[in-house]
Amino acid sequence: MRCKKIFEDAKSVIPGGVNSPIRAFKALGIDPIIADRGDGAYLYDADNNRYIDYCMSFGAMLLGHARGEVVRSVSKRAGLGSSFGLTTQGEVELAQKIISKVSFVEKVRFVNSGTEATMTAVRLARGATKKKAVIRFIECYHGHADLFIDKAGSYLANEDFPNDRSGINTSDVFVVTFNDRDSVISAVKSIGEDLSAIIVEPFPANNGLIIPRPDFLNLLRILCNETGALLIFDEVISGFRLGLGMGAASIAGVDPDIVTYGKVIGGGYPVAAVGGLAVIMDHLMPEGSVFQAGTLSGNSVAMAAGLTTLEILENGDYTKLLILVDRLAREVNGAFKIYGLEGEVVSQDSIFWINFGKKNFDRFRRFYQRMLTKGIYFSPHSVEVNFLSFAHTLEDVEYTVEQIVDFIRIEADNNSQ
Repeated sequence: MRCKKIFEDAKSVIPGGVNSPIRAFKALGIDPIIADRGDGAYLYDADNNRYIDYCMSFGAMLLGHARGEVVRSVSKRAGLGSSFGLTTQGEVELAQKIISKVSFVEKVRFVNSGTEATMTAVRLARGATKKKAVIRFIECYHGHADLFIDKAGSYLANEDFPNDRSGINTSDVFVVTFNDRDSVISAVKSIGEDLSAIIVEPFPANNGLIIPRPDFLNLLRILCNETGALLIFDEVISGFRLGLGMGAASIAGVDPDIVTYGKVIGGGYPVAAVGGLAVIMDHLMPEGSVFQAGTLSGNSVAMAAGLTTLEILENGDYTKLLILVDRLAREVNGAFKIYGLEGEVVSQDSIFWINFGKKNFDRFRRFYQRMLTKGIYFSPHSVEVNFLSFAHTLEDVEYTVEQIVDFIRIEADNNSQ
């Protein structure tokens, strides 16, 4: 088995054999998949097993794997050189494309990852306001910078990944509860005039999928207005996935002061961005005094991938994704009710979460292992969400529903014995 051999080799040269902990499948108790290639909605492992992919690089592959136009664009750009440590036209064009689609973004700074983007956004907010304190939410995940990973969402919140706090500095960071108006108001009052920013995933999607209560995001907007703090929306997952230029901000009807994007805007390449009004963004060096830099930021190959992706999305029919997700959620939720098994599918546009209950990881483990045998690959943790792409077909979803419903039936039968 090539997958097993490659993983064993990896463990001898890479800590845990992976470059991101969730890839180890540790909580699942099985050897991880070793990816070999992707094609549209399908992932192939090193043993040539094919899976319908609903992880889609944790949401980055909105067009599917190896989309022809993106591949050609990347190949052409790579042939001209990939990295220069200088500005290229591609950076300008991708920034212009993003700005043209988002009303509250006038300038953009590109970085390489979601973590870099959120870290920069907070530093920018502190520099622009000359204040230190930051409010964030325990259910949200903003990457692995110090100020984000203590009491964080994602698999960090679960016992299967003990999170050593040594070396982590979280001073001036106040952690409150998402959708809890009283906890946010109390934190704002206790901080007083030193609040620089509130950072939030508007639709938290790393601790299950959480839908904001009516007016909760608007409350954050009001509190920031009252205190002179800046509202940061982390839309690394949701940005451009919920519609071209649409993210959670558009759905909620709330404009943030700073927004972070990633995943979709890179078309599968390491691209993320910080955006906002010019009066805020111009605090970044060299225009202002807030430092941020990166040798590979604005990498020309990555810019080409991102620009081509957004150009394709301009003609994309997002309603197709809504129809597919609705079909999956409606039929699977119906099966949970019919068979009397605890569980639900929670969805927001092309993002969905199959929830067997956060304390029922054994059932998720059985579900996950069975889905792999049926050629279906989901995100490898019970609190991680899944994604549809434009490459998925109705046949893919119908087959997936059939296998999920069959699993629910088997679990219900076992419970009754």
